[in-house]
Amino acid sequence: MFDNGLEKKLIKAIWFFTIFLSLFFVVFLVLYIVYPEATRNMKLGEMDFLAFAGSLIGGFLALFGALFTIVYSISSVREMAEKQDRDKFIDHYPMKMKTITEITDELSNFVSQISYPHPQVQELKEVSDGVFKLLEKASLTNGYIFNEVEVLGEKVWKEISSINFEYNMGYSINQEKVIDSRDKVKQELQASIEIIENEKKLYRDKFLEYANESRS
Repeated sequence: MFDNGLEKKLIKAIWFFTIFLSLFFVVFLVLYIVYPEATRNMKLGEMDFLAFAGSLIGGFLALFGALFTIVYSISSVREMAEKQDRDKFIDHYPMKMKTITEITDELSNFVSQISYPHPQVQELKEVSDGVFKLLEKASLTNGYIFNEVEVLGEKVWKEISSINFEYNMGYSINQEKVIDSRDKVKQELQASIEIIENEKKLYRDKFLEYANESRS
């Protein structure tokens, strides 16, 4: 929501003015102690040195106060926004975890469905249709999981489209070709399950991090 770079620049500016004021004060103090007469009698136009120094320090203090107020306001609003994001994440966590688990369970069921020695083309087609139907559930999780399910559906369909066409046309299909497609589909399913399980773990870790922050 806010530009952290801007905030860092403002903080650097505050430090710069703080150091500048400190150095100016030290120089002025040394001059005042070492050459009191010189500083008392020094004139800058119609303004003596002491009045000029006071005005300059006052101006810098005002600027310092303004910058500090801006940084504090930005930090406060950002912290509030981050807290709202954490609370929203925590509130949505149960439903999203339940949905992610349902997706991986269904993908695992697809693997079991085609794992026996003599798979059928129709069963591979059912798996392909089933993966695409999971997109509705995946849309309730996050973009990474949705994309993984979407890409998986495209890969599965691409793999079986040839033998599915032959099946629909009533052609004789070599069982070895069906088994080869089944094995590739199975590998894609297992790879996607692993990716989604990793995303699920990251999601859980993030929840624990936010939950600990909210309790502290």
